Formats: sequence, C-alpha cells, structure tokens
Amino acid sequence: MATTAALDTSYAALEPRTRRLYLTLGSLPNLTLTAELAAAVSEMPLPDAGRSLAVLADARLLEPAPDSPEHSYRMGAAVRDHAQAMASDDEGFGTTDYVTALRGMCDWLVADARSAHPTPAQAAPLHPGPAGGEVFADGQTAAQPAPGRAAGR
Repeated sequence: MATTAALDTSYAALEPRTRRLYLTLGSLPNLTLTAELAAAVSEMPLPDAGRSLAVLADARLLEPAPDSPEHSYRMGAAVRDHAQAMASDDEGFGTTDYVTALRGMCDWLVADARSAHPTPAQAAPLHPGPAGGEVFADGQTAAQPAPGRAAGR
C-alpha cells in the first residue's frame, strides 16, 4: 500500500503531457525507453519527449536502464502495474490511444532495425493492400505477395 501511495503522489504531481506519456509507456511491452521511442509513441516532439522522460525519472517512475546508453530508462513492474491501473481509470485514455502508441512503437522499431541493418530487401515494399485503403476481404488476399514480387521472398 505504501508503494501505491507513493506512486499516486508522484503521478498526481506530473504535468498533463508527462502524465499521458506515463500512461502510454505503461501500456507498452517492457522495452528500454529512449526519447526517440517516447516521441514515436506519444507524438511529442523529440526534445519534449526527452524532457518528459527525465521528469518521470526524477519522480522515480522510471529507472536508468542497465547496460544501456545514457538517458535510457526502464519501467519497473510495480510502476508499470500502477501506470496500467491509472490508464484504465482515466476516461481520456482509451483503445485509440493504445493502438496509436503500438503503431508508433512498431514504426519506430522497424525504422531502428532498418537503420542498424540495411538490406536490399528493404527496397521491396510489402503488399500495400487494396487500392483505396479498404480492409482485405479475406486472409487469402492479404497473404498474396506485392505485385512484382515472388512468393516466399
């Protein structure tokens, strides 16, 4: 109970944008958190995301990530549980926010992986889906290779 009270106090002292970032980060898998990732999942400008991470660390809601570059953080299990509980109680944080955060995280992870290991295969786009952006009618259509690409590549 003392831990929850301390987390509640730290959470209540946060500014709204940093509070929202806290909720967002708590909804993600346990990753090493950097300003770049925080910006991607929160749609904050990079400098603001970096400052918000530092505020969360100063409030003891994040801890330095071991064996990681400076300004990299982790969210402990008790803190993550608290962030998830706060997100479920917050009427302003819903499924759309969670999906937006996951998309941002996935985009960031792919971009980070591509920058670390560029390959010629990256030039070949995945199947973009039907024209007009409508959802595939069935899984069979979705599994087809992009035009001009051989199956299995």
